[in-house]
Amino acid sequence: TNFRISSATSLRGGYSYDGMSRDYGDSEDDDTDENTVFARLKMQPHARVAQAVYAERGNLDGSNDLTPEDEIPVLRAYYRADRERTTLGGTVDYMATDRLSVAATADYTRDDYPDTEIGLTESKEPSYTLDLSYQPRSNVTTYAYYTYEDIKTSQAGSETGAPSPDWEADFDDTVNTLGAGDTVTGIRKKWDVGADLVYTRATGEIH
Repeated sequence: TNFRISSATSLRGGYSYDGMSRDYGDSEDDDTDENTVFARLKMQPHARVAQAVYAERGNLDGSNDLTPEDEIPVLRAYYRADRERTTLGGTVDYMATDRLSVAATADYTRDDYPDTEIGLTESKEPSYTLDLSYQPRSNVTTYAYYTYEDIKTSQAGSETGAPSPDWEADFDDTVNTLGAGDTVTGIRKKWDVGADLVYTRATGEIH
């Protein structure tokens, strides 16, 4: 649903449903249902500036999951477990010149697994991205970007195979990504050519 508040402001919201059923034969079956509501507010305070803030709230119902007989009954793989997800974010786009644009994006996603006793119990993932795009000619675009991610997760496990956890750990992973590229379109009115270079460095700690 789209609602125009003013000539420079609009609000979009909605609901989505995703149902999935997996059948792996006699060893493993699972069904998941995900319900998500979302909203996005777009604003253009200036001819060269566009802003947006958005939010999502989703619930994944994995309660129909059947754990294989050779696994701990309360163990849940994260993609099959009950999950509550909250996402918040914002973007700012600035057209510095007719050829140069700059964009900044900030996102925060939190996943909670309220019914998981053994497995992934919580995840927090803020990320920040800065994008630059330059168009020296009408058919040539160059760009560069940098993304920083700080992924924090908590997990519980059982060394003995008991249905209750006997250890817990927190993981802190930091990911830095640099990227640059160039595209040329309409070569001899037939071909498009592009090149991308991406460098990623990730470090992690366990507490």
